[in-house]
Amino acid sequence: MVFLGLRDYEPAMVTDSDGV
Repeated sequence: MVFLGLRDYEPAMVTDSDGV
């Protein structure tokens, strides 16, 4: 899965872009 700046969608999984 490649999420670019989709921290608003799933911050739990999207820790590869913003590092939330």
